[in-house]
Amino acid sequence: MNIDILSLNESLVPMYVGFIVLSWSFSISKGYPVLRIDALYASPLHRNKGVGRKLMQYAFDLAIENKATRLQLETFSAVVSK
Repeated sequence: MNIDILSLNESLVPMYVGFIVLSWSFSISKGYPVLRIDALYASPLHRNKGVGRKLMQYAFDLAIENKATRLQLETFSAVVSK
């Protein structure tokens, strides 16, 4: 499940400013669904403007609506060589 946020630039052309990729799993021990955040992105021009917060709020609301036992986000740091 992909959720996108669009904005209009000065030329009134729609452009993506962020997205979140979600997937469902199931907790065998709890007996309820688990909502996983697989990716979260806000474009550099639109960071610190609430895009990520709105995408996360959507995920929270979706998890509650579907009685998820947890909302799971795993992070890691990658070493990028040039």
